Amino acid sequence: MPARGVPDPSAPTVATLVGGLPVQVIQTSGAWAQVVCSNGWTGWVDGRLLGSGP
Repeated sequence: MPARGVPDPSAPTVATLVGGLPVQVIQTSGAWAQVVCSNGWTGWVDGRLLGSGP
């Protein structure tokens, strides 16, 4: 899923997160979720595309 630096669909994609990658949601803005990966990287993704954890 594409990740952006800001919660805006017209913002450039800064990374692509692979399915199954564990992330933690640290804040939301509308349908957007700011996530942090295990390596500390953060970005904004479409929160509707996130699955629930085990």
